[in-house]
Amino acid sequence: MRGGLKIKSRKMQPKFFGYLLFLFIFSAFSLVLTSSLDAKIIGDRTISYKYISTGFEHSCAIAEDGTTYCWGGAGRGQLGRGTGGSSEKIPVKVGVGEYGSAIPKEDTIIQISAGYYSTCAVTSSSKIYCWGANGTGQLGVNDYSDRNVPREVNIGINDSEIPAGTKMEKIEMGNRGFVCALSTKKQLYCWGDNVGGKLGNGTTTSSKVPKKVKIGESGSEVPSGALVKDFSLGNDHACLIDYEDQVYCWGKNDKGQLGINSTTNSSVPKKVKVDNSGSELPNGARIRKISTGATFSCAIASNSETYCWGENANGELANGSYTNSSVAKKILKGAIPFDESLVEIKSKGHASCSKTTSSGLYCWGSNYKNKLGHTNSGNSVIPTRVRGLASSPNDVRPTEIFGIGESFACSADYKEGLTCWGNNSTTGLLGYGSEDDHSAIPTKVSPIYAMQEIKQDVDAKFYKASKESNPTEQISDTTEIGQSFRLRAGFSNNADSKIYNASETCNRYLGSSKIYCRGARGIAFSGYQDLADGRDHILRVPRIFHYHDYRSNISGKTTLKNLSFDSETGCALGTDNLAYCWGANSNGETGNGKDSEASFIDKVKIGTSGSEIPAGSTIKQVASGGNHSCAIASDNLVYCWGSGNRGALGNGASNDSNVPKKVKIGTNGSEIPAGSTIKQVASGGALSCAIASNDQAYCWGSSYLGDGTSNDSNVPKKVKIGTNGSEIPNGVTIKQISVSQLHVCVIGSNDLAYCWGDNAEGSVGDGSTAIVTVPHKVVIGSLDSEMTSGLKFKKIISGKYHTCAIASDNLLYCWGGNSRGQLGINSVQHQTTPKKVKIGTNGSEIPAGSSIKDFSVGEAFACAVTTNNLIYCWGIDYVSGQVGTKVPKKIETGTNGSEFTGNVELKGIYSGGLATCALDANNKLVCWGQNNYWLISYDDDYSPYTPINKNPVLTGTGDSELPSTEYIKDIKMSVNGACVIATDNNAYCWGMLWQTAGWNRTMPKKIKIGTDGSEIPAGRKIYKIFESDNIFCLLDSNGDAYCLGSTDFRGTLLGNNTTDSSDVPKKIKIGTDGSDIPSDEKIEQISVGQSQTCALTSDKWVYCWGESESSGTGMSSGRYMVPKRIVNGDIDPDESLDKVVSSLNGACTLSNKGKVYCWGKGEYGALGIGNTNDSLSPKAIKVGTSGSEIPSGTKIKDLFAFGYGYCVLDENNAFYCWGANYSGQLGIGNTSNQTVAKKVKFGTDGSNIPSGSIIKDVSKNTNSNSICVLTEKDV
Repeated sequence: MRGGLKIKSRKMQPKFFGYLLFLFIFSAFSLVLTSSLDAKIIGDRTISYKYISTGFEHSCAIAEDGTTYCWGGAGRGQLGRGTGGSSEKIPVKVGVGEYGSAIPKEDTIIQISAGYYSTCAVTSSSKIYCWGANGTGQLGVNDYSDRNVPREVNIGINDSEIPAGTKMEKIEMGNRGFVCALSTKKQLYCWGDNVGGKLGNGTTTSSKVPKKVKIGESGSEVPSGALVKDFSLGNDHACLIDYEDQVYCWGKNDKGQLGINSTTNSSVPKKVKVDNSGSELPNGARIRKISTGATFSCAIASNSETYCWGENANGELANGSYTNSSVAKKILKGAIPFDESLVEIKSKGHASCSKTTSSGLYCWGSNYKNKLGHTNSGNSVIPTRVRGLASSPNDVRPTEIFGIGESFACSADYKEGLTCWGNNSTTGLLGYGSEDDHSAIPTKVSPIYAMQEIKQDVDAKFYKASKESNPTEQISDTTEIGQSFRLRAGFSNNADSKIYNASETCNRYLGSSKIYCRGARGIAFSGYQDLADGRDHILRVPRIFHYHDYRSNISGKTTLKNLSFDSETGCALGTDNLAYCWGANSNGETGNGKDSEASFIDKVKIGTSGSEIPAGSTIKQVASGGNHSCAIASDNLVYCWGSGNRGALGNGASNDSNVPKKVKIGTNGSEIPAGSTIKQVASGGALSCAIASNDQAYCWGSSYLGDGTSNDSNVPKKVKIGTNGSEIPNGVTIKQISVSQLHVCVIGSNDLAYCWGDNAEGSVGDGSTAIVTVPHKVVIGSLDSEMTSGLKFKKIISGKYHTCAIASDNLLYCWGGNSRGQLGINSVQHQTTPKKVKIGTNGSEIPAGSSIKDFSVGEAFACAVTTNNLIYCWGIDYVSGQVGTKVPKKIETGTNGSEFTGNVELKGIYSGGLATCALDANNKLVCWGQNNYWLISYDDDYSPYTPINKNPVLTGTGDSELPSTEYIKDIKMSVNGACVIATDNNAYCWGMLWQTAGWNRTMPKKIKIGTDGSEIPAGRKIYKIFESDNIFCLLDSNGDAYCLGSTDFRGTLLGNNTTDSSDVPKKIKIGTDGSDIPSDEKIEQISVGQSQTCALTSDKWVYCWGESESSGTGMSSGRYMVPKRIVNGDIDPDESLDKVVSSLNGACTLSNKGKVYCWGKGEYGALGIGNTNDSLSPKAIKVGTSGSEIPSGTKIKDLFAFGYGYCVLDENNAFYCWGANYSGQLGIGNTSNQTVAKKVKFGTDGSNIPSGSIIKDVSKNTNSNSICVLTEKDV
C-alpha cells in the first residue's frame, strides 16, 4: 500500500472475528495527540488522525471521529470541497452529505488515496468514490469530466467489470492517471490510463470504468483461483501480493520495475524473480509488504529483509549504488540500527520511507526539496533517519502513521501530532498555512477548526479537570459554549456528543459517543466506540493470569513455571515438562507449527510437523528472545524456532520456522565441539547464546557474538576467552549467561561478570561507551563503580540498554541506559559502571536494611523481590502500567484491584518488554503491564482486541437474557439452535435444542449456574462449550465438565449416571459411580456425536459414554451412563492420545505419534479402514495401502469429523477425507463414497482453494452433508 496509511498492530484475530478485523484495520486505535483536556488544548484545537495519504501535490487525512480533510493543490477539484481554486494551505473538510457530494450523510470515509490531481476513497458502506482530475477516466464514472466533489465509481453498470452489489475494501491511485481497487472477495480491478498495460487486463487500452486484473489467464502468472491480499501502484506499473505471499507486477518496465529480469512491458501480472538471474530475494521468501514508487518497487520479506528493484538514478534501491536493476536487490541498513528491521514501507516518486520495529522513520532516494527529512541537500543511496522537530531535532520520533508524496512526506506520533516536510511550493503541500518554498524539518500541520465552526473564544470556565472523579459528569450544554460544539477526541462538531470532564484515572471511553478520556499518569488513549469500550490492554495492578482458557492448549492439571518473554511473545515450562508459548506468531515464534498472526498458549511441537525435537522428549529450559525462541530438550541439545533473520535459529540457515530446529553442533562451521551437550540457553532480539557441557559459551545470530567480530552467524561461534582482547582470563569457565537485543553478559567461574555488545549507553559496565566485540570485565572497586572490591556476582540479567545484577552482599546493582530511570538510582543519567539501587533513601519504598532475593529486568525498567516477599519496580511508564519512577516503588498488594496478596513466598519474577509476572508458591501467576497479543492476560477487560460485535436483535431486547453490554467470545451451532459464551463468561443458548427437556427458545437464555438444579457451583465461569444435535457440554473455570440436553434421541447420555434429560448442566462423573476417569484427572476436550459422547482427559486417553451397539464407544456393545475407557484396539500401548472427534455413529482419535484410529459404525466407509464393517474397538485408518492416498509413513497433525466421515491434515499440510460422499462432501471431484482417505482437490478440477493452501479448521455438524473449511489465510 503506497500513499495511504493505517495504524495497524500485529494482532491475533480469532476465526470468528473476520468482520471485526475489517473494521479494526480502518477504525481502531486512532492516535490521540493532545496532552490534556484543558483550556490550553482547547485553544490549540489539536486533532488526532488515524489515516493519511499523500499524493502528487495534495494530501488527505481521516480524523479520529471519521471526518476527512484534504489540503494542498485544489485546481482540479481534488480536495473534494465543492469548489475549485488554486490551493488550500490548511486542511479543509471533504464533502460528505454536503456540497453536492454523492457520499450520503450517514456514510463515513474509512480509507483514502491521494493521487495525481485526483482522490479516491472507500466508505463505511463498502462503496468507492473518486473526485478531481478525470482526463484519463480515472474517476471510473464512464466519462472524462473533472469533479470537485465525490462521485461513486461505476459498479455493475456501463461495462464495469465489478459485479453489481460487490463490496470494496481498498482503493489506491497511481501517480499517473490510473486507479485500482480491491473487493472484499479479494478480486482486483483497475481503470484509467493504460500506458504499458498498467491496468493488468491484457490490453493497453485505457478504460473509464473498472476492468478486472487478469488472474490465471491470458499469460498472467498469478495462479488460477488465487486471491489478492494487497497491492500498490506506481506511475505506470503495479504490483500485488496473493495469499501465498508471492508478488507479481505488470505495466511499464523500462527501468526494470517489474522485477522480472527484463525491461519488457507486460499487460498482465508476472511473478517477480526469486533466487535466480541475480535476484537477491531468496527462494521460498514470503512477501509481507509491497510498495511501488514512480519507476521502482520495494518489498519487505518474511526474513525481515527489504528488497527493491527498478530505477536507481536517485538511490531508490538503497543498495549504495545508482545502478538500475531488473531483479530484486537487498537494501543496505544505513542508519537503521542493526537490531531493527522494517515493518512498513511507503514509496512514491523517486523515494521511499519506512517504519522500523521501534517505530523509527527512515527514508532514502531523491531528496528533492528535502523530502527525506534532513537538511542535507543530496540524494541518499542508503536509509537515513528523519530528524525531529525544530525544538528537538535529534529526537527519534516514535512514528505511528506516515505517508510519502511526490516531493514531500508526512508522519504522526502520539507526542507531536501530524507533521510534514519537503516541498511546500505555492500550494501549501505541508498544510501549515505558509507559502514557504519547502521545509527540511518536520513542521506541524495547522490545527483544524475553520470548517467545524468552533468559536475561537471558547472559555475554559466551561471545562474542569478533576483527578478524583470519573468522566461522567455533564458540564455544559451547547448554548453555553457555541453552536454545534461538543468536546470529543479531535474536537468534532458532532451534535450527538455530550460534554464530560477529564480524569487522569480514566482509561476508557464512555457510553456511545466516543468520549475522550486520559490514561493513568498523563498518558492519552483513544478508541472507536462501535468496536471498543476503551479497553487499553494495560494491567496497571497485578492480576491473576487465568491462562487455562478455552482458547489455550494446556491441560487443566498443568501449571506454568520459569517464564521467559519479551514485549509480544512468551514461553514457559509446564509442570508436565513440556514447553508452551503464546503471543505474537507472525514469524512462527510460538513453535506450534502454525503461521497464525498470534496464538493463545499452545504446546511447542515435539516429534511432529517437522519439529526436530525427538518424539517423546521433554523440555528442561525455554528462552524467548522476541522473534525467536530456544529450548533445551531432555537429550540436552538446543532447538530454536521463529524468525531465522540473521541466523537466529543457529541451524545453518536464515529461514523462519514455526517448529523447533536443531542448533548445529560440530557441523556446518559450528564451533560447539561434536558430542557436546547444552547446559543453559538465553535469547534476545535476533541473538542467542548457550553454555555447553565444556562450560564454554557460544553465540549465534546477530553481530554481537563475543568472537571478536561484528559478523552475523547462523551457527554457534565460541565466545573468546583469554584471546583477541577478551578480559575473561584463560581457565575461567562460564556459569551463567544473559542475552538482550543489544548486548550479552556472563558470570564466570571466578564469580565476576563480563559483558560485550552495544555500549553506547554504558550497558557493558566497563567504564566506557565503546562498542565491545569480546567480553570486557564489569568494573568493581574503581571508576566510580559502587560495587566494592571483593564483591561477587550471584545473578545477572541484561535489559535492552541496561543491566542489573545481585551481588554477594544481596544488594542490587545496575548500569547502562537510564533515560527512564531504569537503574533505580534517582537520576536519569546513563552509567558506565555499576550503581547501587536505592534502598530506604531518596524516596525508595524498599525499607532500609532490606536484602534482595530475586529480580527481573524489562525493556527499560526493573523489579525486585525483597526478603519480605514484596515486589518493587522502577523505570518506564510508557503506557505500560509499570511504575514509572527513578527509585523503587512498591507494587500494589490487595488494594485498588490488585490480585497480588504479598507476603507469599515467590517462586520467581519475570519481566520482558513492558510487562512483569510473578509466580507464587501456590503456582498462581500474577501479571501487570502491557498486554500485547494477550501476553499476560486473557481477561476481556484487558484484551488487546475487541470481541465480535453484539447482535442488537439478540442482546438486551425482548426476553433475551444476553445483556446488551456483553460481547460474544465463542459460538457453537447445532442443527436446531446455538449456544454462545459471552464476555461475562456465562453461556447463553437459544433454539429448539432439546425439545423433550423443555427447551424451545427464540431468544438467548442463560445456562443456570448454582441454581435450579444446575450442578455448576455458584461463582464458576464457563470457558469452553461443545455441541451436538441434542446435547451441549461445558467446561467451567475449575476445569470440571458438565452436559445438558435431551437423552431421548439415539441413545446419547449426559455422563452423569442417569438416562434422564436435563435443561440444566449435570456434572460428568469422574472417579465415582463406575466412571473410568480417575478422580485426579480433568477433562480437556469433549466431542458429542449423535449416539455417543467422548472426552479426552489430562491423562491423554479417551473415555466415552452413550450408545455402543450401533455406533460404538470404543468398548463392547451396550449403553453406558458414565465415561468408560476405550479399549486399545490397534493403538500401541506406548501411544497417548491428543484429540478425539465424534461423527454421527462413531469416533476417531489422533495419537501423539501422528496416527489416527476410528471405531463405531462403518457405513459409507466412515472408519477409513478399507471396508464398511463396524468396529467396537479402535482401528488404524489405512495409510499408504488399500488405495489410501495418504503416503506411507506420513504423520497426521490434525483431525476433523463431519456427518458420516472424517478429514485429516498431515504433516505436509495435505488434506484428506473419507466416508460418505453422496453429496460430494469429500471434495474429491466425484460423489462416490470412500472407504480410505482421498486427497481433497486444491487448485485443480475447478476447486477454488488455491494450490498449497493449509486448512485451519473444518465445520462441525453431525447432520451435515457438506463441509466448509477455513484456510490459514482466513479464507
